[in-house]
Amino acid sequence: MAVTAQEVEAVTINADVESCGLHVSIGTSKNGISAIQALKVVHGMRDPADGLLRKTLTTVLNAWGSDPTSWDGTMLRAVAIVIHRNWDTIDLSSLSLTLK
Repeated sequence: MAVTAQEVEAVTINADVESCGLHVSIGTSKNGISAIQALKVVHGMRDPADGLLRKTLTTVLNAWGSDPTSWDGTMLRAVAIVIHRNWDTIDLSSLSLTLK
């Protein structure tokens, strides 16, 4: 609904999610993220142009795949915090392997 209304935050989040081959979902589905609040929190942690949301989603996707269990809101926020706090030094490939 927010995307249809062209709300900037919703449109930006949706674009980031879709750029990872995923979609925002109201229920659980493969490639579908229903943890809307977590997406909003991660989106707001840094300037959206930095790409934290995309980096978080890509890291989780590489670690656990696109199964619906990969998209737990608490885990999305936790991975985002690790990336955010180690922004200048983090190796996302290594993080994915560690999480795997």
